[in-house]
Amino acid sequence: MSKGQIIGSLFTVKNTENMYTGGTFCIKENYRHLDIGRKLIQETLIHYQGKNLVGNVVANHIESFKRRGFVVLESEWKSLEYETDTSVNPSILSDELPSGVEILPFQNSLLPAIFEYDYSLIGFERRTVIEASCKEENSKTLVAMKDGKCVGLGSIKLNINEQGRIGPLYADYPSVAEALVKRLITAMPEAKGFAIVTINTNMFANMILDKLSIPVYKSFYRLYTKERLHVDTKKVFAHLDVDFNSF
Repeated sequence: MSKGQIIGSLFTVKNTENMYTGGTFCIKENYRHLDIGRKLIQETLIHYQGKNLVGNVVANHIESFKRRGFVVLESEWKSLEYETDTSVNPSILSDELPSGVEILPFQNSLLPAIFEYDYSLIGFERRTVIEASCKEENSKTLVAMKDGKCVGLGSIKLNINEQGRIGPLYADYPSVAEALVKRLITAMPEAKGFAIVTINTNMFANMILDKLSIPVYKSFYRLYTKERLHVDTKKVFAHLDVDFNSF
């Protein structure tokens, strides 16, 4: 802070006892190149010494973050942020579902199945985060079910730019992910644009965005202070939130 004014920030969220995700790292333009960023990172590393910190950075910041303690680079994938300020046409997407799969609007009775699905995919419990995401204001959540089990989950939320931001988007089948995207966009006609963060190695996720003719806005690279996380990224069609969650 400077004279009571916030000039920079770096937030961390506890994911597990030994893992924290950091995000919203920013410095006001007039205060950049004054060593403030290094000090924020240094204080964060001191506070969470011995824990695995997870962060996402653009390419030209990788080496500086490595020098400051984020020494493990995710080598198998990177994140792609797609964004547009114009409306998108979901009618070109397929709505066909695998046999036995149905897509339902979120309801509290589905939470146990959602929690089980999220845990099986991500590898640690996120009940509070997932429930809050499903119930967030100005959002819609859809759940794909088959034989009483969750096989997909998607949410769309109106962000501060009044864009419809999809995330999370998890699915066992690419066709389920595409149908979820189609229905989520349709459910939020007031959106003035669209945003989503995918993983570059999930070919089917990025094919959906190609169909919608939405360009890649920027790429993010994943860094860790201790060790990589291992998740089946073929089922991660969009991150929940790259600033505060690992997937």
